[in-house]
Amino acid sequence: MKTLGELVKTWREGSGLTHPELARRIGHGVKYQNLQQLEGGKAKHPRYISHLARAMGTTVENLLALRLPPLLEDGKQPAAPEEAAAGVVLNDMQRRLLVAFDALIASERATVLQQIEKKAAEEREREKKIWREKYGLATPPTREQLIASMEEQSRKKRK
Repeated sequence: MKTLGELVKTWREGSGLTHPELARRIGHGVKYQNLQQLEGGKAKHPRYISHLARAMGTTVENLLALRLPPLLEDGKQPAAPEEAAAGVVLNDMQRRLLVAFDALIASERATVLQQIEKKAAEEREREKKIWREKYGLATPPTREQLIASMEEQSRKKRK
């Protein structure tokens, strides 16, 4: 691909999206005509490139380097290249949270992150309390402990 417009068109068509559908994904006042102009070579450096990158599940740097992001499947949000490489797949809410967090200024990010970490710590403590009261355990069992327990119960049933 030689242009950003060609890359966007290839990705959009490969993902089964129309111009209006991609424009809705991008939001921020972007109209389908803007995408038609970009794909047709009439717009070289769109003002909405960061929003376009997010809608395509990639980075501005990857778009400018003309690296094709993963195609959408079944209307799902694409995994960003870093996520795909790490084998991480975010659900829609996690992706929306990251996009919203990314839109904050640095000082707000620190405050929001502290609030989230505080809430997560409270939830962990609440979960520990439930496990203590209900099962007599100090912490929830690990996955390995659960598997071992299930295997043990299965062996006992066979005897």
